[in-house]
Amino acid sequence: MRRTYRDEVSEESRKMIREYIKFDGRKPSEPGMCRSYEVPFMDGTDLKLGIRSGFYDATITKNIQGEKVPLFMTCGCRDKSELSNAMNLIKMIYESITGTKLAGFAPLLPFIVDIPIPSLDFMKIAEWTGGFSRCMGWFFLDDDAARSADTDKKRKKKVSNLGKRYYKKLPEELEEFYDYLPDCGHSIMAIPECILEKAIKNGNLDLFVCPFPVKYVLEKGYRIYENHVVCDAKYREDMGLMVDGDYDEF
Repeated sequence: MRRTYRDEVSEESRKMIREYIKFDGRKPSEPGMCRSYEVPFMDGTDLKLGIRSGFYDATITKNIQGEKVPLFMTCGCRDKSELSNAMNLIKMIYESITGTKLAGFAPLLPFIVDIPIPSLDFMKIAEWTGGFSRCMGWFFLDDDAARSADTDKKRKKKVSNLGKRYYKKLPEELEEFYDYLPDCGHSIMAIPECILEKAIKNGNLDLFVCPFPVKYVLEKGYRIYENHVVCDAKYREDMGLMVDGDYDEF
């Protein structure tokens, strides 16, 4: 387990991924839809890739005696819209490799999960699979929630709102936490009250921030703790933030 920062992935690496898969930049706009690619890749392997609106999966395979043998699988999930699909795939792959059920595994969004499939052939590509999975994560998810410490300082005054702003004037103390996310709409980045104690014990409050619908925060109320917005809402580790979809605004 480790945290991956944006500055670990160079533009050269992103360019390499684009060239390998001839990725045209289009992603499915609706949950459940998938675009697929399968192309020759590095060191005599093949790359099979599935891209969804907020989730991707990539499998490295090698042709061994006429059969495509999987060597490595990585997937990434950005938000709760595809979380159940991502978790189902991870559990299925894990169980097929180990023969046991995966229990107690609930990564915080956004996340990247790597699943190496032990073999001598995997050891031959292990030198680059870690860098590959980080590049895939930032290339397809590019989520500000896993930003570097340097970017984090600038984040307070920067929004990735794609030219959109909330239609009402926000309280001044919420302005720096406002963002517009394509999958979540108008949002306030806040910590759910029910996991604040866990966040405090962890020591890195930013890891526990979730995109709350602006309308929900304004209606339910909030408080400021250590320069973070805290708002009361249901939260499950396996599902993330649980807020009625009626509060979403796009």
